[in-house]
Order: sequence, then C-alpha cells, then structure tokens
Amino acid sequence: MSARSPLLAPTRFVLSTRTPRAFTVGTARRRVFVVRAEQKEDKEKKQADKLVKGLDKNTAKKVLKVWEQSGASSPDELRKLLVKRSVQSAGVVLVQTVLDAGASWGGFTTAQYLSEGGDFFGKIIVQYLAYFLGLYFAIGVLLDLFLLGATAFAGINYSTNAEAFLKAVKQVAGDSPGGLSVVSKAQNAVNTLKIINALNEISDILKSKGSAGAAPADTLKNLQVFLTLQKAEQKGFQPEKYGLTSDQAADLAIIFTKYDVNDDMVLEASEVRKLFQEEGYDFDEAEAKEAVKLLDKNNDGIISFEEFVEWSQSKLDPAKAPAKV
Repeated sequence: MSARSPLLAPTRFVLSTRTPRAFTVGTARRRVFVVRAEQKEDKEKKQADKLVKGLDKNTAKKVLKVWEQSGASSPDELRKLLVKRSVQSAGVVLVQTVLDAGASWGGFTTAQYLSEGGDFFGKIIVQYLAYFLGLYFAIGVLLDLFLLGATAFAGINYSTNAEAFLKAVKQVAGDSPGGLSVVSKAQNAVNTLKIINALNEISDILKSKGSAGAAPADTLKNLQVFLTLQKAEQKGFQPEKYGLTSDQAADLAIIFTKYDVNDDMVLEASEVRKLFQEEGYDFDEAEAKEAVKLLDKNNDGIISFEEFVEWSQSKLDPAKAPAKV
C-alpha cells in the first residue's frame, strides 16, 4: 500500500483555551477605568464633605442664595464663578506679596546701609528697627505665599469638584431657596395653595364669630376693644365699608386683640401662627410668613386691623398660588 499523501491527510482542528490577548487587555482596561472612576467619585465625596464641614442649614441656604444671585445655579456656572473668584483673590494676594517683599527688601537694605555708614546718636536703635521691619515683612511674604498657594489649591478644588460641592451644599441646605430647584418650586406652589385654603376656612370661622355677638367678658376687655376700634377708625377704618355693624366690628376686634399680644395694632407672623394653631392649623414659621404675605395688602410685612377685617369678610383667590413648574 502506498503511503498517504500529506496533502490528503485529515486536518485536525485544536480549540485553544487561551483567552485572546486583545480581549484580556480590553477587560483589564475596563477594570482600570471602573476603579479609577470609583476612586475619583470617592475622592470628590471626601473633598465635598471637607468643603461643607461645619456648614449649618441656614448658612448653606445663604450660600445657595448668593450663588443664585451671581448666576451660578448649575455646576458649570458655579465652576466659572469659583474660578473667577479664585483668580480675583489670588490677584489681591499677589499684589500684597509684592508690596511686602518690597518693604522687606527696603528694611534690610536700610539696615545694611546704616551698618556701613558713620556713627550717629541712636544708630543702633534705628539699625535694629530696620532689621525688625525687614524681618517682619519677610515673614509677611512667607505668609502671603502660603495664602496664595492655599487660594490656588482651594480654587482648583472648588472648580474641579463644583458638581459634588454644589450637591453637598444643597443636601445641607435642604429645601433650596429661590429658583434653584424645580422640585422646590412645585412644593412652594402646593404650600401656598394649602395656605390659601386654610385662610379661607379661617375666614369663615372669623365671620361666624364676628356675627355671634360674643360680648367681652370684663371691663378691661371692653376697653381694649374700644381702643382698638378707635385707633383703627383714626387710620380710616369704616365698618360699613365691609358691610359690618358697629357690634360686628367690635366682635372682630375682640378676636384681633386676643392675638395682638404686644398691643401694637398689628399682627405679626408669630401672632398669626398662634391664631392658626388655636384653630387647628399646624403652620410652621415659613408658612405663617407666607400667610401674612398673602393678607398684607400694603406690603409692610404685618397685618393691620383693617386687613384682618377684610380677611374675615372675603375669600382669597386660589389662583394667587404660583403655578407648578
């Protein structure tokens, strides 16, 4: 039998269990990228925590408000603002460094000149004074350089981690002031509508109390009511303008004087809040201020007796609540 030709021999396929080098390298690179991303995120979190360390809620809200007024409501805008502020601060420190360096050089030069010159009365004192000033301003230069480095470092940290820093400050601040958050705008709309509904319900309560003929319990209360009405009329209050009789106006004055704790003829936010609470509405300080704002016709931040009466006799339009965004 003739030998089989090598060309006709069956081909053997061997499946290699080795992972292709390109695949291995690609996987390794992806792992490196993931690790680096995690490290970067962890680093930014730690830096942001350091930056907001010691920042209370009120201060954080003020910081956000200042940023908003400066046009920095997003990470990119904040980054630009912080870089700009850092450059300005660095410029001031740099000028101070140059001035201190010049003063230090002048002090040492003067001291050297005196040491080489002739003797005169008080020479030693003047020479030591010149050395002292030179040393004093030299220390100032070192401090300026340190401050310059710290300013640059802070600027880099703030600007490169603006997103993490903004997020951290917002977390400390809680509900952000002004228009920084779409969610907070919607929440404000809900709160205002809730306040208007409560004010209208309390208006009905006041109206019913004002027509119930609730006479004052004692002479002192009678006097307080009389004085309240007298002062209100001196300021232009007229019961008939609101369709009230004198007795009905007096009944409302009884309620008003009850909450006008300091007897200054106006209701402040804290006094209005007490009225709400006694009528079963648990308003916080911010909601009480919003209620005063809605009832305050002349925008003086308080509720006069006439505004109080108008509230009791009319309804607020829920359309005054800001639209949800």
